[in-house]
Amino acid sequence: MATYINDLGQAALVKPSLAPQTIETSNPIGSAADLGEGDGACFAIQVIGAVNGEPGLAGRIEESNDQTTWAAISGAVFAAAAAPATQVIRFLRSRRYVRWAGAYQPGEGDTIAASAIVLQCKKTI
Repeated sequence: MATYINDLGQAALVKPSLAPQTIETSNPIGSAADLGEGDGACFAIQVIGAVNGEPGLAGRIEESNDQTTWAAISGAVFAAAAAPATQVIRFLRSRRYVRWAGAYQPGEGDTIAASAIVLQCKKTI
């Protein structure tokens, strides 16, 4: 049986966590993604656009049971962004919610454009 890209929405949870934006502040946080209907390994995609000034946005994926207390997922870390690029990581989660979070220490006038999504296969019966 063939799988086509238009099947992605039926077979996987595709959750944006960081909408495309220009980041100008330290420690940006993406929105929570509910993966309660997912099963198995996850992967996340981080896209870095224009970098103005000092680079160094380091993204990671965090998880939570209640969307209040968040913890970094071991191994779910993107390489520090130094130039426009797309990075993909694979990870396993143990809690229902995940989000993208970053560490960035911009100087005056420094900015970096970024976005991130999280994907996981849907549970099957």
